[in-house]
Amino acid sequence: MNKILSIIFLFFIFHTKAQNNVPKNVSVVLEKAGKNKVELEKVIRQYNQNTADSLKLKAAYFLISNMDIHSSTDYYWAEGTGKKIPYNEMDYPDFVTAVKAFEEIKYKYEGVKPVSITYKDMDTIKADFLIKNIENAFDVWKQPKSKNVSFTDFCNYILPYRVGSEPLQEWRTIYREKFGWIQDSVKGKNIEETLNYFAKDFRSWFINTWDLEQRKEPLPRLGSIQLLTRKKGNCDDIGNLMVYMLRSQGYPASVECVPFWATSTGTHFFNSTFSSEGKLIPFDVSTANIKIDNFSREPSKVIRFTYARQPDVL
Repeated sequence: MNKILSIIFLFFIFHTKAQNNVPKNVSVVLEKAGKNKVELEKVIRQYNQNTADSLKLKAAYFLISNMDIHSSTDYYWAEGTGKKIPYNEMDYPDFVTAVKAFEEIKYKYEGVKPVSITYKDMDTIKADFLIKNIENAFDVWKQPKSKNVSFTDFCNYILPYRVGSEPLQEWRTIYREKFGWIQDSVKGKNIEETLNYFAKDFRSWFINTWDLEQRKEPLPRLGSIQLLTRKKGNCDDIGNLMVYMLRSQGYPASVECVPFWATSTGTHFFNSTFSSEGKLIPFDVSTANIKIDNFSREPSKVIRFTYARQPDVL
């Protein structure tokens, strides 16, 4: 009995000490997470047990401390009465099969309609998802081509599990395997040359739907796996796709947005990465030159999407 009490007491001491060491900005999010707090604490405990995982613990703190500003916008299909229909696009091997299945479902239910939903990361993310993301991100960061990427840049441009408000899907392993061939093809080449391989691959299977079609369902951004199965999207989808592709191979990447052109109408999205010397390289795989030296139109401003909150930015 005394032995059991001792174990419980030691666990209590360890748990209390671990809680006291958690940064304040992380504690704030943990409290906001409510019932899902236990999942986020599992991640912290995972990396708190071993001093060799100190950087991974800092990475977990980075993700959790900024998690409260992120959410996913998605939707489901419902019949006229509002009852959810048992259909999920991701259950099918490709988009053509998924569309065919949906066409059959429409005949079975009356008044089929999409219902928008939004769910917060801190309320829904599970420990396994976050741990897998951290482990996979660190694996590619250890590769030679990423040796000059600082921990700060790693956290901002390789580590994040999402880009914008897209539905969350586990993408790192799938993207790493699908685009891993690029690593063998670009040995000894700089990042500007490497971008040509990413662009060539992208153009071989993905359709830019700008000025061709509009998405009818209420889905502002496609999920990472949806991009691979649908194989088409607008420039904002292409921006997200390139971030997934580059980050999966250990290259830092971000999405940049021109909300308005100063001399014409429209919005545009493109990407940026960094050279081995840390120089910013803007690029657009939809254009012939890929690397952006000068815009063909004058942007009113350029906004970068980041995972971390930016308190000093309006």
